[in-house]
Amino acid sequence: MTDRVYWILVATIIAAVAGISIWLAIEDAKNWQSYAATHHCVPAGTMDGSISFGTDSKGRSTTNYNPSKTIYKCDGGEIHIR
Repeated sequence: MTDRVYWILVATIIAAVAGISIWLAIEDAKNWQSYAATHHCVPAGTMDGSISFGTDSKGRSTTNYNPSKTIYKCDGGEIHIR
C-alpha cells in the first residue's frame, strides 16, 4: 500500500467516524425532545460545570472537564440530567 492510499484510507475512516458521531448526537437530541414533550419534562435546576486538575496513581497529571448540565423533572417524578 502506498503512502497516498494509506492517508486517503485514514482520512476516510476519520471522516466516517466524525459523521457517525454527529448523526448520533442529532438523533439523541431528537429522541430527548420527543421524550421531554411526551413526559412533560420541565427544567428544575442546573449543575455548574467544572474543570479539575490533579495526578493519578502513577503521578501523571490529569485534567477532568464536566460541562454545565440542566436538571429536568418529568411526569411521575422522574429526574433527568442532561
